[in-house]
Amino acid sequence: MNEFNQIIETSINLANFAKKLSDQILSTDADNPFDDYNYKLPSHTMAFLYSKEFENNELYKEDWCADLSIKFVDRWLHPYYEAKKKGEIDYTNEWPVGIIPHIIGLLGDRLPTEKSNEWLGYLDEYCSWSSTKPLGLSAPNHEIWRCFGLYKNGILLNNDNYINAGLLFAEQMMSYQTKHGFWEEGPHHGPSMRYNIVMVTGLAFLYRTSGNELFLEPLKKLVKFMVDFSYPDSTTVGAFDGRQSTSFGFHAPIVTGFELIPEGRAMNANSMKLWNKMNKFNDVENFSNSYWYTFFSSGFFSMTLQYYTELLSEEDRAKSFDDETPLKIETKEKIIINDIDFKGAMYRKNDFITSISGQDSQIPKLIRSIYRLDRQSRIEVWHKKQNLIIGGGHNRRDWNLPYANVIMDTGVYGDTDFGLVNQNEIDKRRHYYISKSNIVDESSDTPNLRVNFGHGYVDFKINVEDNDSFEIDCHFKTILLNKLCIQIPFVIYKEAETKIDGAVIKDHKTHIPITNKFSSSGDIFDTNYEVLIPNDINAKIHYKLPLIEHYVEAHDVIEKEGPISIALLAIQWEGNDANEGSCKIKVNLLS
Repeated sequence: MNEFNQIIETSINLANFAKKLSDQILSTDADNPFDDYNYKLPSHTMAFLYSKEFENNELYKEDWCADLSIKFVDRWLHPYYEAKKKGEIDYTNEWPVGIIPHIIGLLGDRLPTEKSNEWLGYLDEYCSWSSTKPLGLSAPNHEIWRCFGLYKNGILLNNDNYINAGLLFAEQMMSYQTKHGFWEEGPHHGPSMRYNIVMVTGLAFLYRTSGNELFLEPLKKLVKFMVDFSYPDSTTVGAFDGRQSTSFGFHAPIVTGFELIPEGRAMNANSMKLWNKMNKFNDVENFSNSYWYTFFSSGFFSMTLQYYTELLSEEDRAKSFDDETPLKIETKEKIIINDIDFKGAMYRKNDFITSISGQDSQIPKLIRSIYRLDRQSRIEVWHKKQNLIIGGGHNRRDWNLPYANVIMDTGVYGDTDFGLVNQNEIDKRRHYYISKSNIVDESSDTPNLRVNFGHGYVDFKINVEDNDSFEIDCHFKTILLNKLCIQIPFVIYKEAETKIDGAVIKDHKTHIPITNKFSSSGDIFDTNYEVLIPNDINAKIHYKLPLIEHYVEAHDVIEKEGPISIALLAIQWEGNDANEGSCKIKVNLLS
């Protein structure tokens, strides 16, 4: 099928890219920015391509693929070997443990017996430890890969204890799936729309390889949630995600488990179209926010390819791209969930879809981990032809410019400046923008959100006027504030030309004054829009802010420009002016 030919060609490009950077990835230098385990995920990509004789697979039986795959796995296990010399334990992440047995199977006799025994010894030791480790010490997407790793390695090692532990742990995980289909990323922190792909991949592999029907309905339920609460072209809703930024498509253009329901098959077809439009199949160096995400995606990319080509019948594989079934948001004007597990709504009017997040979460307040994001950006606007206009997701908690829609600065913990929140006493200052409650008006057919703090509230109403324009109506009422800042994150696509009050702006810069309008035009989606603001307000633009590129500071040395960045419109009122007021922001799409 043409779809799989494209995915195979992209896997070849990913393998070649990994080869290009292999010296850096394999380095054991202490300051190696490629040291993170995700950079070794192409080990599966190379092993898969080495072993599979597809019509367009030019890397079939290429020795360097097998050799480099082996070296990447050894580099994965290097911390374990070094720790063992000291009498310590340092096991790798759960994903490699679920992937290494596949690599062993793919390489077969090409993997030296001594090396195979060495890896099997590690896997046996890991599984012995993992089978005694209490469940729930990591995020659900890690835990399902732990379950699958135990099951898969149990078969490989002929160990019933590992098999039974993997299946039982997974069965227990089904008991705390939310009724909406996702697993929470911490109590009441809601879902991660992007990490769901990791969760669904592990669960789908476990279902297909074990044949345990207990996993089928939970798997379908997760797929349904992923499809229903993404945009129709497979762009994820960053405002709903508690751990990741917006992603144009998931980690791969097709997703394991999506073949099980009609809407999932339709989303596979839509995602393939999006990847083609963005040239992601060919330009693998730039298809994600960073090299970290590119290599993170690569392993799941090729694992998905192995899933569809080995675990599905030819008939099921052939119908995995059924694009006839309309998605839920394409048939309804509003879909909404508003309960303790998830507070999110999507509204369709004309060619626009507006997403509103009312998710309340105490997790970022209670823990310091950068892996759990503050719920900051709650409003997104997507267009059928021009894609995402407003959105992108949240920012890391340790960066000075949160993408929060509301910042109520009382002055008690220091000053803010058009959304800039200094990191001094950040655990206290974060409460300037961590709201106390967020109310989505279920009764309205127009997107309405109230963001509540102790010192007052801000109401947002998004009015779609026609196919080419919408308006954001903001009203606030507060007391005793030093400053109030309302922020809207506008999406700037790579290669687009941006003008602020008619002047072209190219490079990253914060606190750019704006008096009337800014515009962005020209990119792969032909996204052209202008933003008009009232002349009597005090506003600035923070230009070319990044989406999350990675979690580890050492990776900053290899940052690159991703597909989109953020132009954060910050409107500020001070003193008595912050007590009560309103403003309207008009957005026009241009041809």
